[in-house]
Amino acid sequence: MSEFNFNFSDQSTLNFGEADADHELIAILNLACPDSQKWFLENKSVLLNSVGTRQLLLHLKFWNKPKPSLLNGNVANEYVDYGHPNQALDFITRLFQHQEQLRNQALENVELYLQDTFNVQPYELADKVAKQILVEVNQNNITSVPTIITNNRSYFDDGLIPVSQLF
Repeated sequence: MSEFNFNFSDQSTLNFGEADADHELIAILNLACPDSQKWFLENKSVLLNSVGTRQLLLHLKFWNKPKPSLLNGNVANEYVDYGHPNQALDFITRLFQHQEQLRNQALENVELYLQDTFNVQPYELADKVAKQILVEVNQNNITSVPTIITNNRSYFDDGLIPVSQLF
């Protein structure tokens, strides 16, 4: 992925798969973004099957995009526990499945909603992660969530396609 520059530290990226996998995919998402939700839920089984068969090294990153409709997602992104990727994946999946409830919360109620509904706590390095991901999206000229990157090509907005068609 030479055209793109990311830090895939386990402290700031959910990494799934083996380094010698046939393909590598980066997904930049926001937990309140309907398009991120749709893409993730529609592609999750293919992604995880591809990881399990060593065909894919998957990197998930969550961007706190400064857009009013994504502010609740920015708060939720702080609850992704990068230190426990499988638990984080479960949280992300459940949150995407109930995204409408997240989006309908008043911003000041989001933390309590997440803690009560999903039994999660803020990730201890959330501020550091948010700053790092902001630098990365700016360096890589990413403007949309979701943005999917594989084979030195990014897919976003109307250019998003199912994972099964990417490799």
